[in-house]
Amino acid sequence: MELGRKWLEKDFNPATAVRNISGHPCLLILDRHNSHCTYSFCAYAALHSIIIFCLIPHTIHRCQPCDVGVFGPLNSTWKAQVNTTSQKCVWIRKNNLLLYYHAAQQQAFTKKTIKAAFCKMGIHPFNPSVIKDKAYAPALNSTTTAAQPVPATLTTLL
Repeated sequence: MELGRKWLEKDFNPATAVRNISGHPCLLILDRHNSHCTYSFCAYAALHSIIIFCLIPHTIHRCQPCDVGVFGPLNSTWKAQVNTTSQKCVWIRKNNLLLYYHAAQQQAFTKKTIKAAFCKMGIHPFNPSVIKDKAYAPALNSTTTAAQPVPATLTTLL
C-alpha cells in the first residue's frame, strides 16, 4: 500500500471520524503531490466521504491561512512573552519552555485570529479575487545558459 493511502487510512480518517459528529463529508485540502493523486488514495477518500480539494499549483503559499495569519501573531506573542519574562529576570529553559510557549500560543491562536486568516486568504467566505490573475501565469525560466553540476574534465588529485 502506498504511503499516501496509508496515511489517509491510518491517521487522517480515524482522527477526523471521531470528531465528525455531524456525519457530513470531511474536506481534505492538499497540495498536488503525486502521492495524493493515486487511484487508491482517491478511491479510499470517496468510500469514506472525504472530499479532496487540491490547491492550485504555484498558489499554495497564498492558500495557507495558518502561515499567513496565525503563525505571524504567534511569533509576535512569543517574542513579547520572552521579553516580559526576561524583564522579570526569569530564564526560559527546558524545564519551563512549554509553559511560556503555551501562554503565547493561547494568545495567538484565537477563533478571531484563525477566522481572519481564512478570510484573508479568500477561503471562507470564498473570495477567488484574493489571488490575482497573474498568479496563474506559467512560471518563467530565469536561467539562460546551461550549467553542469561538475566540470567537464576532472582535475587530477596529487
